[in-house]
Amino acid sequence: MFKLINPWVIMAVAAAILLSGATGYWRGVTNTENSIAADIAREEQLAQSVYDMAVAAAASEISKIEIVNKTIRQELEREVRIEQVYTECRHTDGTLRMLNAVLTGERSGESFNRSKLPAFNTAD
Repeated sequence: MFKLINPWVIMAVAAAILLSGATGYWRGVTNTENSIAADIAREEQLAQSVYDMAVAAAASEISKIEIVNKTIRQELEREVRIEQVYTECRHTDGTLRMLNAVLTGERSGESFNRSKLPAFNTAD
């Protein structure tokens, strides 16, 4: 009975357990790699078949297109756009200069009568 508890026997059993575990791990990794490769190949084959069907369907629909050259003769529709032009509104040169000075914020050579007009703040 004591002969079975020999340290060499214990080491052999431990080595056998470690070796079986390493073999199982290696087989699992190999099977997983093979499974992934098979999945990738199956997806690539499916993608290629879908691509081929799409190309065939597009070619079929394109071949059904008929090209027809037609000359259309009809009266041209015309649209007239009228814009209001204020021709009776006229300024003298001095008035136009004063208006431009007010719009641009510059002082003009002519002075305004400030008693009749509100104050105008200009940036100097």
